[in-house]
Amino acid sequence: MLSVGMRAIGLVTWRPHVPAVVSGLLIVLLAGWFSILYRSLRARMTQRQAVILLAPKCIIALMLVIAMLDPLWTSTVTMSSASRLLAVVDVSSSMDVKDDGDRSRLERASAALEGIRKQLPSGLGLAAMEFDTALRDVQGRPGAAVNRQEIRQTDLGGTLLALARREDLSSYAGIILLTDGGDEPADQAELPSVPLYVVGVGNDLAEAGDLSVADLSCPLTVEKLAAFEISVDVSARRKGALAARDLSSTAVVLERERDGKWTPEGEQTVNLENGWARSVFRVSCPEPGLQRFRATVQKLPGEVSHENNNRLVSVDVRKKTLHVLFFARELGAELKVLRAELIRDAGVTFTALYRTSGEHFTVQGGKFPGDDKLDAGFPTDQEILRHFDCIIVGSVSGSDWQDGQMQALRTYLDNGGAVIFLGDEATARSGLGASILGPLMPWDTSERGGDRLHGKFTVSVPATASSHPVVAGLSALMAQSGGATVASLSRVGPARAGATVLLTAAVDRKTFPLVAIQRFGKGNVLAIASNTLWKWARQSPGMAQAYGLLWRQAVRNLAASLDGGQVLAVKWSAESYRPGEKAVAEIRPVVPASEHSLQFTASFRKGGAMKSVPVEPLQGQPGMVAVNYTFEKRGTYTFALAVRQGDTVLETYEKELPVGSCAGEGSRLELDDAALKRLAHLSGGAYYGEREIDRLAKDLAARHLTTKMTSDVSMLSDSPWFALLFVGVLACEWIVRRKRNAF
Repeated sequence: MLSVGMRAIGLVTWRPHVPAVVSGLLIVLLAGWFSILYRSLRARMTQRQAVILLAPKCIIALMLVIAMLDPLWTSTVTMSSASRLLAVVDVSSSMDVKDDGDRSRLERASAALEGIRKQLPSGLGLAAMEFDTALRDVQGRPGAAVNRQEIRQTDLGGTLLALARREDLSSYAGIILLTDGGDEPADQAELPSVPLYVVGVGNDLAEAGDLSVADLSCPLTVEKLAAFEISVDVSARRKGALAARDLSSTAVVLERERDGKWTPEGEQTVNLENGWARSVFRVSCPEPGLQRFRATVQKLPGEVSHENNNRLVSVDVRKKTLHVLFFARELGAELKVLRAELIRDAGVTFTALYRTSGEHFTVQGGKFPGDDKLDAGFPTDQEILRHFDCIIVGSVSGSDWQDGQMQALRTYLDNGGAVIFLGDEATARSGLGASILGPLMPWDTSERGGDRLHGKFTVSVPATASSHPVVAGLSALMAQSGGATVASLSRVGPARAGATVLLTAAVDRKTFPLVAIQRFGKGNVLAIASNTLWKWARQSPGMAQAYGLLWRQAVRNLAASLDGGQVLAVKWSAESYRPGEKAVAEIRPVVPASEHSLQFTASFRKGGAMKSVPVEPLQGQPGMVAVNYTFEKRGTYTFALAVRQGDTVLETYEKELPVGSCAGEGSRLELDDAALKRLAHLSGGAYYGEREIDRLAKDLAARHLTTKMTSDVSMLSDSPWFALLFVGVLACEWIVRRKRNAF
């Protein structure tokens, strides 16, 4: 850095070469000697002559005392250093909100930037940029060149990534970020290597009149053609111009995006007189793929903004091949009914493994490499289980499980598999509660282990599971059929922490879990506390539809994140991604890598640009590999993967990944100061409100402008002046004594 100025502050410190007592004694002796000498001179001459002769001796004695004390000159020098800061201003549409009644957030951010620029010392430079979905140089005032007729989205994560990857980033002492935080937190974004000084721009909206879509919920994944529900929560703040308006018949519209255009799916009216209402739309999608929906509440004059009157949500409509294994030692009606329902889905391959006599087992259904190893029963090698996306365990008592089989099943779950336990196998009656499979159950298997009830027990979907994808659309089908019941129920213990009860059964005005799900390791476990659920398929057309829907959605959602084909399966780290976030794809070869040498090539393509990415072994997962990629900008990325064995291409895989905001611009107008504080803290910077600009400028100047340097200089040895003065005084004394003839 270039030094442009300095300011020094000094003081004298002492470094005596003899103890303080000795120094004091010498000074007293010298004072006594000079007193005697002065009286002696006064006896022979006038007072003036005595002083002239005695003065050089006093000066010489004083200099000798100073030399004995060895004074140091300690100086502190404050140096000003020329440096640079980079200011980045959010110019997205949410910054157009006038939440102080006069100026918009963008206008206040621009004024704050000018205030910072004026208060910074001259040695601290300030460059400016602006961002919405891209980072740009500022032409004049921030936002002056944007088109305010268009919606300008916010990609805070992508902006931070772009800043982190700037080649000239090291030349900046810090980054000043002026923003309202956008609609989604950028918690997973890659942060710049220099501190972020975040200025949160936005006021409290509690007193502003406004209508908004507060929440929009639906299953993340659904089956093709299956009906599901989208819930729209609408809120109203009856302030200002909205205080006296009639909100008893406010319109809520649901639209779906088709070929880039929004087409209506339904319209309802809600009563917002009490400030909140919910609207529920029932829809289905005939086309597989990612489907986008938009909910909009009526826009009224007097609102602080119309940006939050709509909200977007995406639903992944899936139709893919899933490999399902059904295992039982004793056959019952469940296998026949369940297989009939699952094989109706062309995307499901169903394999049944069951005992016929003694310890002889039969394999029926879909074939796969190495299926001959199932002839001995449930495998003890989890490499065989890796062929399956979901395993359904039927009638198998605890005493019939071998240790190796249980360990293989548990390892399969730890690595991301999906397991469904039926009937008694989900309760303590199976004897699994005390084994290593006991913790897999989503409820406590130690309570009421032998208590199985028979009768007619009403089944319902609890409110806590109404939006769960496994039971999406189930309540409506059961209601249309006059309600659902089961003829048997095992009264299991309470659900474990983290488990979700999907269906309950009523017994004597009490409810008990019937179907529950929980995460285990990287996988999912679903358990059913009844062995008569299959009877739904024979009760009525409506209940048969409900039974099939429940099973297909259960199988698909337990293995929801798996894609692939006959040779490989791919598991993605998330359902959707935003700019600045990293995608991780875990790739599992169906053919074990230990037996075959496989080569992988992978790439991401966006528009006409393609980038190859490395495929690396997954630590701790033998035979599995993974791909990592960070998305820089919005758009549709195509992931392509090929697996080869020698010169032969065994399989190719492609997946489109839409990258963008999951929420519409302005859907959350409130200042997200909590997320912004986290960003500032993680980067080593600080967070400021828009009214703390003066403090920000002072902190920046103190932290990045001044450097203090301290030095100690001996006043005797580091300078010739003391010695020259001493010689000069001796010469003066010699001259005076000569003139006075005082030798």
